[in-house]
Amino acid sequence: MFEAGERIDVLAVARRLGVSRATMHRWFGTRDELLSAVFDRVADDFVAAAEESAEGEGDERMLDFSRRLAASSAVFAPLTEITQHEPGVALRLLLALDGPVRPKVGEAIRRMLGATRSARELKRLDATIDLYVDAAMSLQWATVTAGGQPEPERVVVLGRALLAYDEKPVARGGRRGSRGTG
Repeated sequence: MFEAGERIDVLAVARRLGVSRATMHRWFGTRDELLSAVFDRVADDFVAAAEESAEGEGDERMLDFSRRLAASSAVFAPLTEITQHEPGVALRLLLALDGPVRPKVGEAIRRMLGATRSARELKRLDATIDLYVDAAMSLQWATVTAGGQPEPERVVVLGRALLAYDEKPVARGGRRGSRGTG
């Protein structure tokens, strides 16, 4: 139903499956929980495809993954339609820290970076990875919500900037990127 562009609600899905509304509520609960399950499945598919086709190693592979994920999801009509017609619901499901999508993207990025970095380096990058996922996904889906066409290369530029910032040595004053000597 989602891929056909049909509105997803508990009663419509129950009718399609030939079960009662009560059964659907036992399985999924609310409409948001049903949509969360749909977004979870869609995220699995998109993340797996982008990760499988990503080229390069380490940072370059992660950036290529991000580009591919942004490009493919931005043209997936069911996702762009729900984002434009129900922005509150869609953005909550796409961007929530504990939602069905954002954690999967972060995990994939950690896997790719972890292939060429030590556990200690990866741990140090943890906050940067979270910031990157938040910023890249927000940039992508705010553009779609506003009816625009996102530019996947922008998530690459953002990723390069955050990784470069994170690589800067910490100044004596204790703050990364501070101009003074402490």
